[in-house]
Amino acid sequence: MLNQEILNKISNLQGKIAVYWDMDGTLAEFDCITNYPKDFYINKRPINTILSAAKLLSGIDNVESFIISKLPVESEFITFQESECQKNIWLDKFAPFIKKENRIFSTDDNTTINGHYSGKYDFLY
Repeated sequence: MLNQEILNKISNLQGKIAVYWDMDGTLAEFDCITNYPKDFYINKRPINTILSAAKLLSGIDNVESFIISKLPVESEFITFQESECQKNIWLDKFAPFIKKENRIFSTDDNTTINGHYSGKYDFLY
C-alpha cells in the first residue's frame, strides 16, 4: 500500500504525471481462456488492494490516471464492442475515479504494421 511519504513526494513533483493501469491481472483478476462468455468481464473479481492504490493516486491533483486494456479476439461468443462495453461497466462500478475518456482499449497487442510492433503499449509513446 502507498504510504503518506510516497504520496507527498508524488504530489510535490512538478508537472502532470500520467499513470497507466492495466485492467486484466492488475485491477481485475485474469483468466486465460479462449472462448469468452457474454458476461465474462462484468463478473471479474476486483483486486481491491490495487484498486485502492489507484484511487489514492488518482486523488492527487497532478496525477492523471488511465486504463489501457486489450480486448479479446472476437468470436461467436463476444465482439470487440461487447467486451469494451462490459469492461466499461466493470470500470464504472469498481474504478469510477478513472475518467471514461482516459480508458484506452486495444484490439490486438501482437499486430505488426510495416515491421513495427503495434498494440496497447504504443499508446504510451
